[in-house]
Amino acid sequence: MSGEISEIGAVQEALNLEQPAYSAQGHNSPNRLLANCGGIFVHKSLTLAGNGAQLNNAFQLTGMVRCIELMAHCSEATDSTTLTLFKFELWDGTNAIPITDTVDASGIVAGGMIYKRGLAAVAAVLINPVTCLVSEAAANKISFEPFFATQKTGAVDTFIRLSYTGDANTDVDVMVSLRYIPHSNASIVEAV
Repeated sequence: MSGEISEIGAVQEALNLEQPAYSAQGHNSPNRLLANCGGIFVHKSLTLAGNGAQLNNAFQLTGMVRCIELMAHCSEATDSTTLTLFKFELWDGTNAIPITDTVDASGIVAGGMIYKRGLAAVAAVLINPVTCLVSEAAANKISFEPFFATQKTGAVDTFIRLSYTGDANTDVDVMVSLRYIPHSNASIVEAV
């Protein structure tokens, strides 16, 4: 019986059940994961800048994961006049596989968000808070379209990246966020 009690105590301690759900434990604390109904959160800050077609790796994938939410929150937009053909991709160093189709994100402001709502052939969605609005999925659909992402066999580096076109003045800071469920103990997504 004392072995069972110590196991229960260890579980309670691991979950830190006496702490509030949104404590200073961080995004991946057991309480935060429980409060958000599962999944692991990973985040990457990127600056979108450069003239012409640009590519920014956000996350490196190991194994297979089920991606629940994928989005880019704009934290600062010094110049977003030309931010076109924005999309999310899976890239193995040779092949770029679309996660979304492109969206014109020109004019995005701080507080705006671009996210994956539909299938890979559907454009990413821009929510720009320049006006009051409600953005919702079609009837009988969820707001975020989950998908599986798999690393290329042979331990090939595989990334989730942002693809976009800018001009010489483009300067937009975003926080890219992904919520995922690992397919196995060896599956993980890390910010790069």
